[in-house]
Amino acid sequence: IFETVCLGQRLTKEIVAKGHAKNTHVKCFASILPNGTETEGNKPLCHCEPLSLQLMSNALNRFHVSLQLFSAGSRKCLIHLVDEATGALVHSYLLSIQCHLPSITKEYNVNVIPGKAKQLKLPITNELGQRRTVELSTSNELILTPHSRSCLLEGNETVYARLQVLVDERNMTSVEKGIEVYLFTKDTSTRTEDCVRINIRFQKK
Repeated sequence: IFETVCLGQRLTKEIVAKGHAKNTHVKCFASILPNGTETEGNKPLCHCEPLSLQLMSNALNRFHVSLQLFSAGSRKCLIHLVDEATGALVHSYLLSIQCHLPSITKEYNVNVIPGKAKQLKLPITNELGQRRTVELSTSNELILTPHSRSCLLEGNETVYARLQVLVDERNMTSVEKGIEVYLFTKDTSTRTEDCVRINIRFQKK
């Protein structure tokens, strides 16, 4: 199974499982195989919906896998259905995912001192003529954290989202290179509308 997804976008994939000769109650498990690029703040999110189900005999049974990736590149997702009564593996699937960056709509350069928090205020605009809620998320919650996860905006209104930037010195790989973190704005359907790149450069204390 192959899917493509944008960085930070939530993907829900329907999986079809064929029932065996008799009805079987199974638990559903899904996990993203590590690729060595994750840190504590940008680990992928992955789970099955529902967590358990009844496989009807000789029928096509449907469930969903929901996932969200915070680092670009190729990833593998393992999905297992396990018999609740015996612990035996009933079905196994491999989902291949290509995660790519969405179009960058804005870009900011920020200088920070490692280990010291810095506050940002970035403009969020509702370009529609009606009130709506915009959700905020980032590619690394340990480094870039919104003070509020959502903004209620009137039509054509601009508000300023407050965010905190904090780089733990223990998680730094290269003081010279700096890091890139992404802020995503989404509507209530979880479709990414804007992707803001924050280029973080390090200053000496």
